[in-house]
Amino acid sequence: MKDYQNLKNNNHRNGAFWACSLILIGIFHVPFVDGGSPMSLNGIFEAVCIIGVFPIIVWMGASGTTTDNTSRRICRFLGDISFPLYIVHYPLMYAFYMWLIKTELNG
Repeated sequence: MKDYQNLKNNNHRNGAFWACSLILIGIFHVPFVDGGSPMSLNGIFEAVCIIGVFPIIVWMGASGTTTDNTSRRICRFLGDISFPLYIVHYPLMYAFYMWLIKTELNG
């Protein structure tokens, strides 16, 4: 039991919020990866991100601690607005797609 508690207590990462943010910004700035005519490397890049990089980001974020007030305020703000943005996202997305389909069919 003592070994588990030591592992649990030593598993916190300082600055995980900023590291995860930088990794996400880097991934989101990668444009379409074209591998030539027979196969696109974009699918491989997306698979590597989904299978490998995103679970590592979730692990880092879950094991991270915020050490300064700026990080705490940003994390609290993002946590407070995440569910309202999620709830508003779907109706707006469907309304946009309905408008897009109607304008494509009529014009």
